[in-house]
Amino acid sequence: MKGTKTMNMGNGFMKNKVLGVIVLAGALSLVFAGRLFAQMNEAEQIERINKFYKKEIKPIFQRKCFDCHSNYTRYPWYYKVGVGKDIIDEDIREGKIRMDMSRDFPFTLQGSPKRDLELISHVIKQDSMPPGRYKLLNWDKGLTQKEKNQVLLGVTGSGKTF
Repeated sequence: MKGTKTMNMGNGFMKNKVLGVIVLAGALSLVFAGRLFAQMNEAEQIERINKFYKKEIKPIFQRKCFDCHSNYTRYPWYYKVGVGKDIIDEDIREGKIRMDMSRDFPFTLQGSPKRDLELISHVIKQDSMPPGRYKLLNWDKGLTQKEKNQVLLGVTGSGKTF
């Protein structure tokens, strides 16, 4: 009788072990599936944001930001004469390091699409772009209040998806 009891306890222990392994495998499967779904969901979100960006925001950025934040710089007439050439080149180099808009959204130089949106929102709210010295000769490059509102509305709405 003693041997039978020990044998039953051993079977119970094995059943618990097998059950534990099954539960652990199921939990890991759920975590993996959740991450895979989140990645797919994030890709869909980025595609939706990019579509909005191309239609509503990119035209503004092309007119106001691309000269320093992309590979599509339109140099001012005085650049060819050499006036401020070194300063302009440095501003463009620095601008592309901070945020390169040459490709569509996400820009991801800041580490993530969400961080890109946060940075754009911060810069617009602080009115820190373009820099003061750039505005002296390029007074038309700053965003109008209407453009700021449009970009902030897009950034705020897009940021909620992440």
